[in-house]
Amino acid sequence: MAERVTNEQLYEALKAVQGGIAKVERGLAEMRAELQSKGEHLAALSASYATLVSDGVRRADQIAELRARIERIERRLDVEEPSI
Repeated sequence: MAERVTNEQLYEALKAVQGGIAKVERGLAEMRAELQSKGEHLAALSASYATLVSDGVRRADQIAELRARIERIERRLDVEEPSI
């Protein structure tokens, strides 16, 4: 035979479901906060990387310019590198 469910039993079951839903919502809120933090960290890393790349390009340009100047100076002084 089928048992009858009392209002109190139904109420307790619904309270348990509500508690479970609240726990899941807290977990989701924590995950959202963590994901947002990781996104901010990733954006900062990306900006740092872009700065490093820009600095690297600038330094490469400076080195190329210095090499060109050295070559011009060597040509003016008629300096040759020794052959190995």
